[in-house]
Amino acid sequence: MPSRSPIILLASPHAHLSRLALMLGRHPAFYAPGELNLLAAPRLVDVFDRLPGARTHGLLRTLAQLHAGEQTLESIEMARRWIFRRALHDTSDVYRELCARVAPRRLIDASSLYTDPGQEESLARLRATWPEADYLHLVRHPLTQGQAWLRDPLALAQLHQLGSLDRAMPGPLPDPQIDWARRQRAILEFLRDIAPEHQHQVRGEELFLEPRLVLARICAWLALDWSETLLEAMLHPECSPYACPGPYGAEGGLDAEVIACPGAMPVDQSPLSLDQPPPWRPDGRGFKTEVLDLAHALGYA
Repeated sequence: MPSRSPIILLASPHAHLSRLALMLGRHPAFYAPGELNLLAAPRLVDVFDRLPGARTHGLLRTLAQLHAGEQTLESIEMARRWIFRRALHDTSDVYRELCARVAPRRLIDASSLYTDPGQEESLARLRATWPEADYLHLVRHPLTQGQAWLRDPLALAQLHQLGSLDRAMPGPLPDPQIDWARRQRAILEFLRDIAPEHQHQVRGEELFLEPRLVLARICAWLALDWSETLLEAMLHPECSPYACPGPYGAEGGLDAEVIACPGAMPVDQSPLSLDQPPPWRPDGRGFKTEVLDLAHALGYA
């Protein structure tokens, strides 16, 4: 069956990316696997050479589920053999093969790697592979997203690795607002060249406060069927075959908090204010001017 262009979700870390993907994947028009990160390199072998092992778990689990109907040690090993046979294939061709496999459903690609610093080639490769893809930009308030960052036990190491550091402070200080601004700027720059009808924006806070409204708007944007039955299914992302740890050697592929508790609908308890200083700043300074400007442009007062 001919493949259909995917829906690409663009977001920064800790913006509920995996949860939204799984919710959309409960609609019969979509197929939402784990993070594919497939276009991180020109050839399939290069993806596995360049990426840490954990960032290939989603692709392994997806291949296992699509070709064996289950995610087990045996099916993950089968997925590795599938990849080995296509090691020198262009990742664009492999991507098209996956989209054809799930047709007539449209693939939901929620690969967080595409917004990583230095991944501009991945976005360019994505656009060249699927000129008619639709892009859903998921944003989260910089205050609550920064707080979510710092609840992650690996946050400090990751922020250092990403260069999200305030070097004016002694230390220097890991500051998640720097990464937030850099990624939002990169996403908005990329979307400038995408036709308006092929892009849509969702604020994560609204998704969980008014899921009916936000999900209905997404379906309307894509001209999809909508009903109370479909809404009820989409409110249960825990029913996805990916909403759990994978087998040994492919445990991840989703945000860690989703794997730990896929059915819980998060609610940001902190007041969504841009006036108060970020609680992780020991000097009591407020948000940086660039962050404030971007947050206002994204609809945060």
